[in-house]
Amino acid sequence: MAYIKQSFIESLLERAHIDEVIGKYLDLKRSGANLKAKSPFTDDKTASLVVSPAKNIWKDFSSGKGGNMVNFIMEKEPCTYPEAIEKIASFYNEVVQYEAVEFSEKKKEQLEKKEVLRKTLIAVHELYKQEYKSIEVEHPAHQEVEIKRDYDQETIIDWGIGFAPENFLYNKLSASGKVFQGEELGLIIRQWDKYSNRVIYPIHDANGLLIGLAGRDVSAKPNAAKWINPNVDEHNILYNKSKVWFGLHKAKFSIRKKNEAFITEGYNDVIAWHRYGLENTVASCGTAITEQQINELKKLCSKIVFCMDPDESGMRAVLKQIPLFIKQGFRTEVIVLDYDPDDFVRNYHDVISLSGGLEEMFNTPSIRKDGFSLLVNEYIKKDYWKLEETLEVEKNILETLVSQDILNANKLKAKANQIKSDLIHSTSLLKEAELVSGKKSEQYKSELLTNSTLKANLDKQNHLAKNIQESVELKQQRKVVAIQREKYTSAFDSAEINRANGAKKLCAEIINVQEKALFEIYINWIQKESGISKKAINDWIKELRSENEVDEDYDIEYELPKNVTIPFKNLEKTIKHYGMFLANNQIYMALPEGRDGKVHFSSVSNFAIEVLQHMSDEKSPTKLIRIKNVHNKEIIFDTYSENLNSPQNFYNTMSGHGNFNFKGNNSDLGLLRAYLFDNMGNGRKIEVLGWQSDGNFWAWNNRIITENGQDIPLDENGVFILNDTHYYIASANKIYKFSSNKYNSQKRFKVIENSISFETYMAKVMKVHREHAISALLFGIASLFQDIAVDENGSFPILFFYGPGGSGKDELAYIIQSFTGTPQIPINLEGGASTLKAKIIELAQFKNGISQLSEYKRGDDKVDGTIKAIWDRVGYKRGSIESRIAIDTVDIESSVILTGNDYPNKEPIIIRLIWNEMTKTVFSQQEMKDFDELNDMTEKGLSGYSHKLLSYRKIYKENFSKGYRKWKGILQENFKDSKGRIISNLAVLATTFEIFRDNSDVIFPFDQNAMMEHFKNQIALQTAKINSASIMIRFWDCFIASLRGARDERLQANYIVSIEENTLYIQWTHTMDKIERKWWLQYHELPPSRTTFKDELKKSGVFINDHKVHSFDKGRNANRSSAISVNLLQLSENVKEDIVGSIMYQLNEGTLWDGNTGKKENEASSQIAIPLTNHSDDDDDFPFS
Repeated sequence: MAYIKQSFIESLLERAHIDEVIGKYLDLKRSGANLKAKSPFTDDKTASLVVSPAKNIWKDFSSGKGGNMVNFIMEKEPCTYPEAIEKIASFYNEVVQYEAVEFSEKKKEQLEKKEVLRKTLIAVHELYKQEYKSIEVEHPAHQEVEIKRDYDQETIIDWGIGFAPENFLYNKLSASGKVFQGEELGLIIRQWDKYSNRVIYPIHDANGLLIGLAGRDVSAKPNAAKWINPNVDEHNILYNKSKVWFGLHKAKFSIRKKNEAFITEGYNDVIAWHRYGLENTVASCGTAITEQQINELKKLCSKIVFCMDPDESGMRAVLKQIPLFIKQGFRTEVIVLDYDPDDFVRNYHDVISLSGGLEEMFNTPSIRKDGFSLLVNEYIKKDYWKLEETLEVEKNILETLVSQDILNANKLKAKANQIKSDLIHSTSLLKEAELVSGKKSEQYKSELLTNSTLKANLDKQNHLAKNIQESVELKQQRKVVAIQREKYTSAFDSAEINRANGAKKLCAEIINVQEKALFEIYINWIQKESGISKKAINDWIKELRSENEVDEDYDIEYELPKNVTIPFKNLEKTIKHYGMFLANNQIYMALPEGRDGKVHFSSVSNFAIEVLQHMSDEKSPTKLIRIKNVHNKEIIFDTYSENLNSPQNFYNTMSGHGNFNFKGNNSDLGLLRAYLFDNMGNGRKIEVLGWQSDGNFWAWNNRIITENGQDIPLDENGVFILNDTHYYIASANKIYKFSSNKYNSQKRFKVIENSISFETYMAKVMKVHREHAISALLFGIASLFQDIAVDENGSFPILFFYGPGGSGKDELAYIIQSFTGTPQIPINLEGGASTLKAKIIELAQFKNGISQLSEYKRGDDKVDGTIKAIWDRVGYKRGSIESRIAIDTVDIESSVILTGNDYPNKEPIIIRLIWNEMTKTVFSQQEMKDFDELNDMTEKGLSGYSHKLLSYRKIYKENFSKGYRKWKGILQENFKDSKGRIISNLAVLATTFEIFRDNSDVIFPFDQNAMMEHFKNQIALQTAKINSASIMIRFWDCFIASLRGARDERLQANYIVSIEENTLYIQWTHTMDKIERKWWLQYHELPPSRTTFKDELKKSGVFINDHKVHSFDKGRNANRSSAISVNLLQLSENVKEDIVGSIMYQLNEGTLWDGNTGKKENEASSQIAIPLTNHSDDDDDFPFS
C-alpha cells in the first residue's frame, strides 16, 4: 500500500465533520450540543456513545473507547490507520494523494511495524484500565486519582486512566507471545515491568492515536521516580517526544477556534483545565519544549499562554520557553497562580464558579502578563521592577486617599450650603411669625431658637470647611510614596550598566524573529525600558546576527557533525588524544575512517558529562558529577566511583537521573572514562558547614577562611581547593540557588559584609539593650570558637533571655544569631511541629553555629531534659536518619539561645543558663529611634564581623585553656556561694573578653568592671530563682493537697478559693493556716513566714494583687473577705491542671458528673469559668515586636 501524504491527511481531517463520518455507521440523535447513539462495541441498552461536533471527538462510556473520527473507523471496521483515511476520503469523494513510490516503500515497513506495536500498546492499556476498575477504595491508586485529584468516573474513562500493578505485565506478554513488542515499546525490561505500582496516563498523537503511556508512582518507595514517560530510543518508533503535546488530540480544535493554547507542566494540570472548561490546554510530556513541538502549535494558533507551577523552577522554565515561542512569531502571555493548575481548581472551585469558569476568569486583563514583559523584567529591569510595581501600588493608594479627602471637603461644603439654605428659610419664617403673632408669641420664640441654632451651626460648619486639613493617613501615605520613589529612583540610577547589558541579552533572544512587525514591537519595547538609542540597538542586532553564524572552518582529516558549531581547532587536541569529544550537550565518538578518507563522529549520548572531583572515602569513594542533556536539563550529583566502571552501571546511574541516555559500548566508556579521569580533581564533600577540624578552616555557604585568616574563593558549583584538596559544598551550588526546598538553612549560613565598624555596631547594641548586651555579645563571639570550650569543659553555656513581650529579648537573640549569617528560623518549643530528636538534629547542622529555642514554658520535663542535654553536649543515637551528618550519633554542634515569657523553676536548668531577665517594656521616643537604627544596622548583616574574628582562631585556641582556669578562680573568689555550673558558664564569657580585649578589631563598649557587675546581677537573679523555686514548689504542693481530702479539712471551693477566668483568688489567712499544717506534716520542718511566702509569690511572677474585699461566689450568702489574686497562666501546666481539677471535683461532688444524684451537671459546672488555654506570649508591644 502506498504511503499517504501527511499534508493530504491534515487537509482532509480539517474539512471532514465527525458527526457526518460516524453518522455513516450509527443512528445519531441530537442531545443538546452533542449527539448520542447506542454503543456498537457492547450490548448497550441506552445511548452511551456521545459525539461532540464542537470538539471533534467521540466517547463510548460503556466500553471506554474514544477518540476522533479516524479512531472510530479503526475500531468499527476494524482497519489500519491508512485504510481509515481512505475510507473518510471516499465519504467526501476526495482523491487520496500518495507519496512517490520510492518514498512509500521506505515508509511501508516502518508503518507496518508501528501498527504491530500499537496493537500491543492498546491491549496493554486496556489491561491497565481493567486493573484500575478492580482496585479497592483504600488502594493508593484510588486515593491518588479519586480522592486527591477528585476525578469522577466520567473523567477516568474519558482520559483512559489505568493502573499498573507490580510486575504484572511480563507474564501476560509472555503468554501471548508479545515480549518482543513489549521490550520495543519499553514496557518491560529484562523480565521486569517498567510500569509497576503506577497510575497510567495514555499519551496520544495529534490525531488521537495511542503512542505511549506515562506512569505516576503510588508505591511510596523513596527511590522510585515520581513520574516515568515512554522510552525514547530507536526501538520505540511510536513515541517521538519532540513532537508530542499531551492532550493535543482533545485540545486542537479548541486551540484553532480560540487562536491560543494554554501550556501547563503536568498531565493532571491538563486534565484539570479541561474539566473546568479550558479545553485548549496541553502539556509537554515532562520534557523541554522542542522546535518541532512549537511547529505543531504554530499550525493551530498564534498565541501561547503559560500556566506554570508557582515555584521558582516553574518561573525559570517559563523564562526559558518564552524566547523559543517568540522566535517562531508567537505572542506570549503568562498567568501566575497561587498553586499549580491541578491544585488551583480544587482550592478555588467556588471562586471559579462565581467567575463564570476558568476561561472567563483568565480573560481578565490583570490576570495575564505579557510574556515579553517578563523578559524585560528579567533582563533589563531585574534590579528595580519590583520596586517600580510597589511604587505604583503606593501611588494608587495615595490617589485614593486624596480623592477621599476631596470628597470629605466637598461633603463639608455641601453641608454648609444646606445649613445656609435652611437658615434663609428660617429667617423668612421668623419675620412672618413676628408680623403675624408678635415677638412674645410662642411661635416667634420657637422660630427664633431654630434660627439661632442654624446660625451657630453655619459658623461651625464654615470654620470646619475653611480649616480642613489633610488626614493623618494621607500625610503618612505621602511619606511612604516619597520613600518608595527614592528607593526606586536610586535602584534605577544604579542599574544603568545592568540595564544596558540586559538589553543586549534580550536583543540576542529576538534576533531570529522573522515577523517584521512583531520584531519592531520588541525593539521599541527594549529601547523604551532600557533608554538605549535605536541606533545602538540596531548595531547590537547586526553584531549578534554576525556572531550567530556557524564557523565551518575545520580540518579536512576530520568531519564534525553538521550540528557541531565549535571550531575544530578547539576540539583537535581532545579528539586526537581520546578519540572523542563533547559538544552540543552530547558525547561524540570517532568512527573508523570512511570511504571518503575522513573520520566521522557518532553521538552516543543525549548528554554531556564532567567529573568535578573525586571524593576520597575509606569505604565508599565517590565522584561529583555534572551532566547536562540536549534539553539543557543540568544536574550535579555525587555517585559511587564503581558506577563509572561498567556500561550497565553507567547507563543505570545516568538514566536514574531522568532523560540521560548513554548508547555507547564498553570501549566507548573506556575512552570517556580516560578523558573524565584526566580532567577531574580530588576532594571531599562538606555536609556540615562551620568549623572543619580535619582541614583547619571555616566553611560558609559563600566563602572559606582558614585558621590563619586566608580567604579561599568558592566557584559557582560550590567547589574550592585548599592544600591541593578539592572540597564540595552542595548548598553553594548554583543549581540550588533559587530552589525553595533545597538547603534553605545552609544558604542562610553565609558571610554578609557590613560597612559599619564592629566597634560602632557593638556600641549601638549596648545603648539599646543595656547590660544584657554584655553577655549577649560575648556569647556570640565565644560561639564561633565553642568547640574549643567544649574540648576544655565538656559543655557550653546556654544564653537565656526571659521577659514579657516587647522587652527586646527576641531582637537581641536575632542579633546574636546574625553572627553566623541570616538567622535560622527559631525552634518553637511549644509548636509541636517536630520531635525533640528533630530539634536536636537542627543543632547538628552547623559546627559552631548559633540556634534559638523560643517560647519556653516551664513544667515540660521533656523540654527541660533536652535543655540539659544541649548544655552537656549529649547527642543521641542516629537510628534511621537519612542524613550523613554523623555515623553513630547526632552531636550537638551549635550553641543555643533560649527565649520565653516564662522561666524555668528547676535548679538543674537554672544553673545551666546565662541569665538575662529583661523586664523593661516602656521606651522613650529616643530609645525607639535608637532601636530602629540598630535594626537597620543589623539587617545589613553581621557575619562579616565573624569572618574577621575567625582569623584569630589560633590565638583564641592558644589562650583559652589558661584563661578559662584563671577566670574560674576569679569568679569563684568573687561569688563564693554560686553554683559551679554558673561559674563555668561565665568563665567562658570572661575568657573570651580577655582574649579580645586588646584586639584592635574588637573594641568592646564595656570594661571589665561593667562585665563583673553584670555577672553579679545575673548570679543574684539566678540564686533568687533557685531559692524561690524550692519554696514555691513546696507551697503549691501543700496548696493542692489542702484542696483535697475530707470536706471539713480542705480549702473550700467558692468559699475560701475561687477561679474567675484565668485568675485564682485565695483567702490568705485561712489558706495559710492549712498550708502551714500540711508543711509541717509533709516536710517535718517549720514553714517560712507568711510574708516570705507572699514575697516569693511576687518574685515568681504569678502574684497579681492584694484585695481588701472579694466575693468568692455569687448571691447574698457568698463569702466576702480579703484575698490575694494569682495568674493561673503563669503557673506550670501540671500545677494549673491540679488546681483546676481539684476545684472542679469539689464543685461537682454529688452531681451527675460525679456519678451520684444531686444537682444537675450544668448547675455545677456553671459555677466556675475554667481556663482552657495558656496564652501568655504577647509580642505585639512596640518597639520590640
